[in-house]
Amino acid sequence: MRRLLGMAADMVTRVGGIGAGVTTVSTATEAA
Repeated sequence: MRRLLGMAADMVTRVGGIGAGVTTVSTATEAA
């Protein structure tokens, strides 16, 4: 599960930029 979230966060970082990636990681961390 965590690996999947990490892959999703990496994709968001590449597509949306570092800011979006950090936001996704923070949200995923809080949700997990």
